Amino acid sequence: MAKNVLSRFKPAVAGWFEDVFTEPTAVQEQAWDAISQGNHALLVAPTGSGKTLAAFLWALNNLIEREGQTSLPLAARNDGVGLGSEGGSTTNAGVKVLYISPLKALGVDIERNLRVPLAGISRVAQRLGVDEPDISIGVRSGDTPQSERNRQLRKP
Repeated sequence: MAKNVLSRFKPAVAGWFEDVFTEPTAVQEQAWDAISQGNHALLVAPTGSGKTLAAFLWALNNLIEREGQTSLPLAARNDGVGLGSEGGSTTNAGVKVLYISPLKALGVDIERNLRVPLAGISRVAQRLGVDEPDISIGVRSGDTPQSERNRQLRKP
């Protein structure tokens, strides 16, 4: 089923995974099978079994190649094109995936673990000649500086 489950991902995502890993772990394969069919999944497995990637890769996959995801949010454009009658953006800009961590250090680890696949997916997208994803990652805790909080408000 490994190749079958990877075929459910966008080409840039599946390509990155195949460049980096031999095959999905059992946890990843089972999770992606359930998640890709629209089912809920609870992942309980030992450390090092691929849970983090199993949980987040499908979310990243759903952000890749979304209409308008490679352009600036319309509200940020200075030409006013695309602004709704209320002055708000008509795009789907904003937070798409929210992970709430029980520990601040775990949130920082998750951020680090998401940047690697995103960089790899961008390289594969370039190789395939498709738009590179414009996906940002941010961590917010009580220690987040005001400048970063302001940036997160401007570009969630």
